[in-house]
Amino acid sequence: ICLASRAILFVGGMAWGMLNVAVFSFARYDPVFDWSEEHWHSRYEAEEQPGDFVVLPVRGGKRKRKTAEHVERERQATMVKRSCRLLVHELGHLMGMKHCVWFACAMQGSGHLKEEFCLPSHLCPVCLRKLVARLECSVVERYQKLLEFFESTAGWSHEADWTRKR
Repeated sequence: ICLASRAILFVGGMAWGMLNVAVFSFARYDPVFDWSEEHWHSRYEAEEQPGDFVVLPVRGGKRKRKTAEHVERERQATMVKRSCRLLVHELGHLMGMKHCVWFACAMQGSGHLKEEFCLPSHLCPVCLRKLVARLECSVVERYQKLLEFFESTAGWSHEADWTRKR
């Protein structure tokens, strides 16, 4: 789906709400892939170093030294976070929600992966109201369950802080 056209190069998922069909791909959410419009196929991997350390290439020519275990934990946490955001967005489409044009929101559309990675994990008040109306659920209970997830999952402390303030 993505390799056929440069116009949809960044797509991680697509949903057709009227048909109750969605397609997701998490491959592009793995941080070891370095996606750009110029070098869409680039992939960098950690160079192995003695002593269970790896040296990671970083944009700008700088390198960082981290343990292989630390790198893998960070990679998995980043991939889970990006994938969860994608699933929230595409599930919103399956529930009939369109791209949000009102606020910074999980239902906002994006034009590139870098833009997508900056989008919030939460729904704005407009989209939250749409979700609550469709599912007939409690906003308070929803936020309580989200907070439990954020607090128990590595890499979600910012979202946990945001949710506590609600």
